Amino acid sequence: MVAALPTATFEPAFGASCAIVLTRSMRAARRWIRQQRRGTERAGLVASSSAQRLKPRAIDIRVNIDPVHWFLSPAKDTRSSLYLEDAATEFQVQGLELDWTIVTWDADLRWSGDDWSYHSFRGAQKKLKTAGRT
Repeated sequence: MVAALPTATFEPAFGASCAIVLTRSMRAARRWIRQQRRGTERAGLVASSSAQRLKPRAIDIRVNIDPVHWFLSPAKDTRSSLYLEDAATEFQVQGLELDWTIVTWDADLRWSGDDWSYHSFRGAQKKLKTAGRT
């Protein structure tokens, strides 16, 4: 079950023992991740590879990350995942580990109250696919 939380409110969702929190505020999400991360823990911003309409929010998945800099550079380097600025797609981080992740998605993934649905946008066409129970 997904708990709808007010903007910038952070509480564990899903009754999880790990921190799964929801917010609509990127500023609050970045601040929270920076407060949680300790020592050499890695954090990053990940976006759905279909999230073409996040550009107005300054998340452009068409920009290819350099995995060497994204995963290994220090927090003050703007190319670093720790800077929480450049988003990687699920394909770019596949097989690599982040300790703290901000996961963003567009209208391609929607919660309908009891299930997720996946919507694929191609030009003027919209296709609906059922993602299945979570």
